[in-house]
Amino acid sequence: MNPIDDIFHIFDELVIGTPTPAAVRWTPKADIYLTEEDLIIEIELPGVNKADLSVSLSRNGLYIEGIRHRPARSRRGISFYNLEIDYGPFERRIYFPCPVDPHRMTATFEQGVLTIELKRIRPVEYEIPIEEG
Repeated sequence: MNPIDDIFHIFDELVIGTPTPAAVRWTPKADIYLTEEDLIIEIELPGVNKADLSVSLSRNGLYIEGIRHRPARSRRGISFYNLEIDYGPFERRIYFPCPVDPHRMTATFEQGVLTIELKRIRPVEYEIPIEEG
């Protein structure tokens, strides 16, 4: 999705009340926090299968994408009253608030939560001697 699609998606939800079928998409929620040594990202992905999930690392961030499939239900005898759960493709871009080591990363997926831990890179400080001229 591009920024223009985002604007129409927000407009549909705020003004019309529900997204139109063409604008239906979802963005998983994330918690991002720092410890002394790590950058930790937790992404809420209930109902997503690990096989339908992809995580890519770039120089300054993560790109998470996948799909949440609608459960198969027999349509006979069902009158839908309220449908709020988004299904279909999703994506999330997360930019790093600090430098990280891309070679020291772990990712786990448990109970619908993707947890990614990256080691922070601390800037090295050098004292530069000043010579008299």
